[in-house]
Amino acid sequence: MKTLGRVFEDRTNNFNLIRLVAAFLVLAGHSYPLTGKPSTLTAVFGYDPGQLGVAIFFIISGFLITRSAENRSLIEYTLARLLRIVPALAVVAFATAFIVGPIFTTVPLKQYFASAETYSYLTNAIPYRTQFTLPGLFYGLPISGGVNGSLWTLPLEAACYVILPVLLLAGLMQRYWVLGVTAAAAIALLAGIKVFGLSFGNAGPVLFGVTQLYQLAYYGMYFLIGAALWVHRNDIPFSWVGAVICLVLMVAARHTSYATLALYLGMPYLIMYLAFARPIAPVLTKKIGDLSYGTYLMAFPLQQSFVSLSGKTVGAEMLTLVVTLVVLPLAWLSWRYIEKPALNWKNGFRRPAATGRPEAATAL
Repeated sequence: MKTLGRVFEDRTNNFNLIRLVAAFLVLAGHSYPLTGKPSTLTAVFGYDPGQLGVAIFFIISGFLITRSAENRSLIEYTLARLLRIVPALAVVAFATAFIVGPIFTTVPLKQYFASAETYSYLTNAIPYRTQFTLPGLFYGLPISGGVNGSLWTLPLEAACYVILPVLLLAGLMQRYWVLGVTAAAAIALLAGIKVFGLSFGNAGPVLFGVTQLYQLAYYGMYFLIGAALWVHRNDIPFSWVGAVICLVLMVAARHTSYATLALYLGMPYLIMYLAFARPIAPVLTKKIGDLSYGTYLMAFPLQQSFVSLSGKTVGAEMLTLVVTLVVLPLAWLSWRYIEKPALNWKNGFRRPAATGRPEAATAL
């Protein structure tokens, strides 16, 4: 029987491409609120594209980061995660504060550079307490004062990175234990929704800096399902029939109260199938590199900049197109000169993996 584990070992994958699509979904999803328009994408497809994009990131991270954690010591694992996240994040935080900020701020430059808020923005390089504002920047826009709204997910991602080795050390990521942990997390999430009315609008207490309980539970569930897929990769059949069933489930449940459940049940397997079924231009994608992280980090401030330049007249579709054309070259520069060199350092901390292709481990 062909399994997910077998195709993981035997084939190249489309993870870089899928993550780039996820980053584009986030970019496109943000274009509507950033221009003050209702999302036609959500109305047509039944799912918020930004939430889908973030969920895809967490599914892939859960799958690949669990593999990474199994093959590294705790010190190696921690250094690898820091080197993957922090360098590009630090550069984007610096460029936002000292290039974008001075260009678009509405306060005098002397006041801008004298403000402690300008320099505290650099702490965004540490994915914990995210700062979303800079002096006089982007106020009066539809998302007023929001400099880089995409950064809110990074403390959540970092929280998953912290929780994962704890679960591993406790022996809870073994074959059958992980199913129990996943089921318990799903029951807890359902109870939080039904009993306490948790939602994105009522997200509960703050955890890990700016992450709230519901956010951690909602996206952490995707991460945990991805982790469970890794642990049970050799037990899971790899079949186009399964992928079609998952897709039909997701389509049928859209616009219903079961939409989130359908995503949890269907999207993780569908993403894995798309990753391994037919590698798309593997030589080209390997040569270009992973542009998803740079795209994700830089798109929001670029979108706010173009909304400001247009005098708030740019439409959501045009904003998506223009920013995509600008951010992709910048993301390539980030990959080529920041992320890839850091990744080479990161790979130096990795012990030889027991299974799987090396290039599959370039997870966010």
